[in-house]
Amino acid sequence: MEFLQVIINEIFRQPAILLALIAMVGLILQKKSFNDIVKGTLLTAIGVVILTFGTDTIVGSIVP
Repeated sequence: MEFLQVIINEIFRQPAILLALIAMVGLILQKKSFNDIVKGTLLTAIGVVILTFGTDTIVGSIVP
């Protein structure tokens, strides 16, 4: 039960990891090649990290 709590608290609360897992499941369901699955998963995670960093920067510059 403690393992499940770790997964919920540490993994699913990270937006980049959660969206990357969703993208990976979608690519698997589409029966893409292994290379496409890895590429799509990593690009999704990196994109979310960049988007989060950018929005934090913009919000941080607006709020004194």
